Amino acid sequence: MLSILIVDDEPLINWSLGQVFEGAGYAVTLAESGEEAEALAMAGRFDVVLTDVKMKGMTGFELLRRLKAGLPGVKVVLMTAFSGEAEKDASLREGADDFIRKPFNVAEVVQRVRALLAGAECAF
Repeated sequence: MLSILIVDDEPLINWSLGQVFEGAGYAVTLAESGEEAEALAMAGRFDVVLTDVKMKGMTGFELLRRLKAGLPGVKVVLMTAFSGEAEKDASLREGADDFIRKPFNVAEVVQRVRALLAGAECAF
């Protein structure tokens, strides 16, 4: 079973995405901060980490950098409501595997994660 770590400091978004990914057959773990997500990721194995960019404490960009340094094989998808070309370009430079703008269609998020894990090019 594929595993996903979902990171967002808004509990409703975490819960909603968790429900959708569980329904799609993923093993789901939720974290409400970058710090919590980093500890979980380093202690376990996740196929993909789906993280918000703007969070209290560690940002999604910082989490991305730490995960790519410590777990180079993990796929990291950034999501944000505060998106523009600068954030998208920064995501590419930092090594994000995909970038999703909020609000999003949850079915599309699942489809993009599936495509990413199947080796398809990201939909940036």
